[in-house]
Amino acid sequence: LVFGSGFYLGQGISQAGMWVAEEPNSSIYIFAFDDSGLTKAQFNVTIEWMLAICYYRHQIPQYENHPAIKAIINKVNSCDYVLAPIADNKLFEVIDAFAAEEITDLQCLYALSATHLGYQYVLKTQRAVDKLEMIDHLYFCSVEKSMYKKESDVEENTALHKAFIAKKRYKDQGKYISELLGGEE
Repeated sequence: LVFGSGFYLGQGISQAGMWVAEEPNSSIYIFAFDDSGLTKAQFNVTIEWMLAICYYRHQIPQYENHPAIKAIINKVNSCDYVLAPIADNKLFEVIDAFAAEEITDLQCLYALSATHLGYQYVLKTQRAVDKLEMIDHLYFCSVEKSMYKKESDVEENTALHKAFIAKKRYKDQGKYISELLGGEE
């Protein structure tokens, strides 16, 4: 889970359909979410978001006491819900390369921003969950699953191709994770 424990929701039916297309008995639920009175932590495609993914995926334990990581943890732990780009399986290869210092922050940012990212809501508190209202429950037939599977494959191939181009184009530009976090533990 990218932002720790919580109730994860996507923004659209297509996004959800691609996520569950290969599951044999898949279905999706549609919710309305009233965020009034709730506190939000928002992330965009930034270095902060990349560091959050690396931290919550346990890829950078050596930096858990770094002020930038502590600030991210505090931001996530002090809100009712998180709104952030989805870091799904298509993007983990790019994030993994950043965490392993195979690519720089700039290469990673451009690779990630070149992909079609949807946003996710992560409800962190009971107050946030209580603001959900289930609207519908949809089941997918085999034709729909096949359609979403094809869409997912196209998205994944396109994302990986764009990430490859971004890695080449911005080679030797930006900072590695140890340069961003190494000196301030």
